Amino acid sequence: MHRHVYAAIAALAALFFLFTAQLHATGPKDAPSVTAAELKAKFDKGAVIILDVRASGSYNKSKVKIKGAIRIAPEELADRLAEIPMGREIVTYCT
Repeated sequence: MHRHVYAAIAALAALFFLFTAQLHATGPKDAPSVTAAELKAKFDKGAVIILDVRASGSYNKSKVKIKGAIRIAPEELADRLAEIPMGREIVTYCT
């Protein structure tokens, strides 16, 4: 069973890094987006996980904190992948 969990975590990490690389390659204007109202509706239904991946400095300085979001700094992501629930859409928030 542990092999399956580790394989799923590795796949999630690979997808995250591929998405991030694609985002940087194409620019933010080409990245999929969702409005605040759409995200709130999905979040209230339990359909999405919000993953706040802002750098620690940006997060600490910001007055915006999303209640219920999972907060993982980019440099901690690889070590904390097991904290991200599987089976739901993941929406990342960064600035």
